[in-house]
This record gives sequence, C-alpha cells and structure tokens, in this order.
Amino acid sequence: LTGFYSHHETLYNSIVQGVNDPKVTIDLYFHHCNPKIFKSILLENLGSYSLYVVTAFADPLVKSVLSRVPPGKLLQIIRPPLFEDLSSIYQDFSSKLKDSLRKLKSCLNKYEKFILVFPTDKKHPAEIESTFLEFCSENKISYQVENKVNPEDVKKGCAFWVIEDSDLLALIKMSMEKGLKLGNDLGVLSYNETPMKEIIRDGITVISIDFVRMGNSIADFIRNPRLTKATFSPEVIMRQSL
Repeated sequence: LTGFYSHHETLYNSIVQGVNDPKVTIDLYFHHCNPKIFKSILLENLGSYSLYVVTAFADPLVKSVLSRVPPGKLLQIIRPPLFEDLSSIYQDFSSKLKDSLRKLKSCLNKYEKFILVFPTDKKHPAEIESTFLEFCSENKISYQVENKVNPEDVKKGCAFWVIEDSDLLALIKMSMEKGLKLGNDLGVLSYNETPMKEIIRDGITVISIDFVRMGNSIADFIRNPRLTKATFSPEVIMRQSL
C-alpha cells in the first residue's frame, strides 16, 4: 500500500473477511510511493507468495520491477493500470467525480465560496483538483485551492472540500472555536468514507467509493485467481455538514 489511512483499514478488513480462509496468509507492506522502497519490497518477496495485490504507481522503475511478477499472480490496484492486459481493480476518479459534485450543487449554492484543500505532497489523484476546477468554472462558483486549511478562510459563507482526514479534523476544530454551525454557516465535504464521518458533528458529507465492495472484489480474486477487470466509481453520501 501507499500508506495506511482509515479507509485503507476498511478496505483491508473487508479483504481479510472476504477471504475468510485460515490456510491463506495475507501480509501487508507499505511503499509510500517511493520507487526504491517499492523495488526493495517486491524483489525481497518475489517468489514468496502465490499472489501479489499491488497498489503500484506510474514510474519506470516500478513498471520494470512489477513486470517480473508472473502475469497470472498479479492484481493491480491502480488507475490507469500499468499493464492493460493484466488483472486490475481500481477507483475511477475521472468519469464519475464530476457527477458527484453536480449532485451537491444545490447545497453548494448556499455558500459564497468553495475551497478545495488539496495537499500536493500526498500523491492524491490529480483528477480531484482538475475536476474541482472544471466544475467550479462550468457552474460559475467562486473557488480557491489550498494546501492546508487556513484559519482566515474558516468563516461564514464558505464551503470546504477536504481530502486529508487531518485537515478535516483541523477544520472541524476551527469551526467549533468560531461557533460556526456545519451545514448552515460553514459547508464541509470530505473524501473517502470512514466510520468516524458518519457520526462526527451529526455526520460529514463525503464523496467516496464503497471500500467494502472493493475489498470483497479483491478477496474474490484471491479466492479464485483469474483475469479480472473492475472499476469502482465515487458516490455521494449525504449528511448534515453540507
């Protein structure tokens, strides 16, 4: 994996529960989108497992190393897949992300500005920012893009789309300190569903794929390896924060 976020825990747990076989051992390694770490992990474990489920990333070294895994033993969790003719299960960010934002347009109309908090150093899909800019431009919505939550922007009439959970918590804390009511004074939209977001501050609206379904699909490949092509598109989970 690239790292271990809360939604990764949901994905991982659904894979383990979906496999549900005491004879199957699932080991987890983190490469943090570092090509040298990726190479070291894969080469050290080449031949040690019957299957490799890999969240690869676009890099010449990564593709070269990954080509050493026997094709029938590899499942790519990446968009676009590095090898189009091999098995892949991935999130489709581009085709449905704008549709999700369109579903929220009436809610966003309550606010004067829409702010995307998009840390550029976290390797999030570039389609998130480009889709945000296209959506705001097409709908004549005042917007800005920031690397982090700026306290001066946390004010009545602003709506935020935060990608990192740490930024979400910082935003919620600032809103509480300023006495701003979510879904009324301040809008909050998050990315990637976690159990916390269902209950915090009466619920946080999210755009997310179904990580349980995705995990079940990966588990199905592990139980029954075969050529697999599956995509999972983000959907809106509407709650009180917007």
